[in-house]
Amino acid sequence: MDSLPIDIHSTKLLNWLVSRRHCKADADFTEIRRKIGEAIKDMPENDRILQLLAGSYIHYFNCKEIVDILKETEKDSRNIFGSYSSQRMKDWKEILQLYERDNSYLAEAAQLIQRLVHYEIPATNRQISKGENGYEDAVQKQAEYAKQVISSDAAYHAELTKMGIKGENFRKEIIELTKEIPLFLEKILASVGELKSAIEYYDSYNSYATDGSDEVTVLPFLKDLLQKGPFTYYEFVNKKAPSSVERIGLTYVEDSKKEDEIDFGDEAEIDYNGIDFGDDDFKIEVVGDDTGVAVDEIARGEFSLSVLEHPRSLQQFYFELDELITFLHFRYREETEEDQTAVYLSAYDKRSQTLSSVSPETVLKWKGKTEKILQEFNNARMKKLLKARSDPGYVDKIVEDLEKMKLQEQKYKRLGELCVQKQKDSVKTSQEARKQVEVLTNALIYLKEEIEKDIGKKYGRECNIIGEIYNVLP
Repeated sequence: MDSLPIDIHSTKLLNWLVSRRHCKADADFTEIRRKIGEAIKDMPENDRILQLLAGSYIHYFNCKEIVDILKETEKDSRNIFGSYSSQRMKDWKEILQLYERDNSYLAEAAQLIQRLVHYEIPATNRQISKGENGYEDAVQKQAEYAKQVISSDAAYHAELTKMGIKGENFRKEIIELTKEIPLFLEKILASVGELKSAIEYYDSYNSYATDGSDEVTVLPFLKDLLQKGPFTYYEFVNKKAPSSVERIGLTYVEDSKKEDEIDFGDEAEIDYNGIDFGDDDFKIEVVGDDTGVAVDEIARGEFSLSVLEHPRSLQQFYFELDELITFLHFRYREETEEDQTAVYLSAYDKRSQTLSSVSPETVLKWKGKTEKILQEFNNARMKKLLKARSDPGYVDKIVEDLEKMKLQEQKYKRLGELCVQKQKDSVKTSQEARKQVEVLTNALIYLKEEIEKDIGKKYGRECNIIGEIYNVLP
């Protein structure tokens, strides 16, 4: 039995030492730590001492090694009686004596092993994993941001292409684009003119269906357009033409004090906040008497816009185009899907010449032309320009949206650069943690070997510290 080694589990080392009365469980190291703190302030230049002081924790076995080194560095202070007059040697020998009182060094060493095995080394290993995971995450995000740079740049230039601008000066270019609106509206009016026969056809059918009653008037807005051309929003509201029109002038002005300033060409104050772009609660304020007719009968501000420019009158325009499309669709199906009974009854049906002379193919053609007009107005670019024309403040929103799109590319580039920096930081964190693990592991091995020697010497048998300690040892 005496030749068998002593195996002690690392988790039970302190209990084992206390139960065999080698040390006390409540050993106090406050005085020892204080004296070590003072002693390390005055140390000789020695590479090994520097290594010991650079460790995570100075313990009894380190102190013994320091005393051995001081025996060489302080040998000149040794007197004829073999003692040292060096204060350094006296300080460190006193520290050893405090450690050896009640074998306090064994209790401390056991506690240090527990701390290294259960806390410090696992925590530092987690730092390594954190750095590695952070690096992989940063690499993945960098790739994602690189894609975002490409897609945001493509989206930005696609929007510029859609708007038909270069992007050199958003505000100026958008204001220039609004000059296309008159030509666009001329084209629309010409297309509406081609619907004259379709409108007359609808009128005839309505007269036929109501037995000539004039109570219901169909497509009044389109009829007014055909008759008057692009009349003003003033006339749309007040049912009479203005005496004169003072058009809103949307021009770009470069000013030394304020860049990108818009001059609306009208010194009068116009409440553009009163314009609603599709809300049923739309309200119009007209300066004048209670009848709603302007006193001077001059169309100014929003009232100077044509009915194809103002959002509210455009609503009526869209509504009547939809109504015409629905009617033509109904008539086409009625003419092409008649059953035998309908054919028999049609012989007794007295329709006007206008209705009888129109073929289903013509109805379908009219329907296609009407749908095309709506499509022209539903073009995203033209809708923005029309809104900018009727609400100059909307130009700011378009400019803001374009600037945000432009900045997206720079934003993702910057995020990509931050990911590169994070990769470097993560690598550095992992490298430093690996070095720290190496230091802590070496300290653990050193402690393990010294305690095994110390206990083995006391019992004259080999001692092994086993168990969880090997979970963190290489």
